[in-house]
Amino acid sequence: MQPQDSMIPTVATKWSSFSCERHKMDTPTTQTVHPRQRYIRLTRTERIVFLLLGVALAMLLAIAAWLNPDPSGHGTHRQLGLPSCTMVAFFGIRCPGCGMTTSWAHTLNGDIQSGLRCNTAGVLFCLFTGASVPCFFLLAIRGKTSNRNWISRVSVPVLILIVLISIAEWLIRLASNASV
Repeated sequence: MQPQDSMIPTVATKWSSFSCERHKMDTPTTQTVHPRQRYIRLTRTERIVFLLLGVALAMLLAIAAWLNPDPSGHGTHRQLGLPSCTMVAFFGIRCPGCGMTTSWAHTLNGDIQSGLRCNTAGVLFCLFTGASVPCFFLLAIRGKTSNRNWISRVSVPVLILIVLISIAEWLIRLASNASV
């Protein structure tokens, strides 16, 4: 059986157009970048935002280091004039954030084990914040980065993991009927 004549030009036409498109795609369209131009300059606004973030997070760390951890494992935030946890007051159980400030205070005073007993996610969040401060100051001072998206590619998954750990720890507290 021989192929129909009408099919041969169609196949040839498709192949030649594919070939031409492929050739166009393989043609280099970008210029070679000098190694010193690998970095992206940050705008003045971006630099100010990074500076303000660094200052705000450094202040949080300084305040937490100044606080005396509450021996009960939660309630350290009351030293700042904040009210008691509403969830504890109404339901008698700790919320996912209970012990967060206390865990920061323990961690920054060098007692990570006590911090983990108060709130595991709090210790992780404190360490992440401590690592973020010099990065933000460096970005603000240098004014350049290798890629604008690296911060979100790193910080978002880490923060999601910390939130999931906080929720898991809270569910374990609920399951064990750990009242205040």
